[in-house]
Amino acid sequence: SPPAHFWDKLGPEALPVLKEMLAEEGGPVRRSWLIEGLSHYSDPSVASVLEKEVQGTENGVFRKKLLSALIQSQGDAAFDFVEPYLKDSDPHIRLSVARGMRDRMTDEKARARLDRYQSEEKESWVKSEWSKGPMAQAALPGGARRIKALPSEAKPETQKKKEADPSGEWSGVLVRSSRVAPARAFLSRKEGEWKVELKLSKQRKVELKASDIEVVSFQSNHLLWIEVRMKKDDSVFLGSRKLD
Repeated sequence: SPPAHFWDKLGPEALPVLKEMLAEEGGPVRRSWLIEGLSHYSDPSVASVLEKEVQGTENGVFRKKLLSALIQSQGDAAFDFVEPYLKDSDPHIRLSVARGMRDRMTDEKARARLDRYQSEEKESWVKSEWSKGPMAQAALPGGARRIKALPSEAKPETQKKKEADPSGEWSGVLVRSSRVAPARAFLSRKEGEWKVELKLSKQRKVELKASDIEVVSFQSNHLLWIEVRMKKDDSVFLGSRKLD
């Protein structure tokens, strides 16, 4: 599990990377983590990604998680897509969607539909769980808040600590418009300017022009993250390593 406010600290720049990684990542643990991350962004583009994933999987566990993430992300805007799943053959999905609608939606049509759902549900254990009321950890209704960059005057707790030096060797991924590839980056700084060398698997190390890149680093409680953004082709290298 990520530390508190992990996704907020990543900021809006991480959203396209998360979407690319979900499109390429096949491992269930990492997919679950990426779906969780997307649920924190209310950007409309998240809806199309999660809806496509829901329609593309027969796995009930992932479908339930994706639907929950969609409701958390989009709030009332997700109603038309998720409402039919209140009649799904899987009672776990029906309960999850109903709970999500109760916790995250405020529109009157959602309230009316949940009243009907309550009378239609036949599974005794589902009715019992539903009667327990809203989930204790429910967030504010209306979808996840849109993650924005922290204002310049705000200083999160990690900024009070000594900032880690992002120089050195990094292992991570190079995200391009069509694919994600493992890569390594080598960073050094001289006279206020970054020197960055990038190496893909089975390829020689290539030095990137300082004028063509932007280097951004940020840290959570336990990890230091680095982004090397390539301005010309809209690619980005993303890496992380444990803080000492």
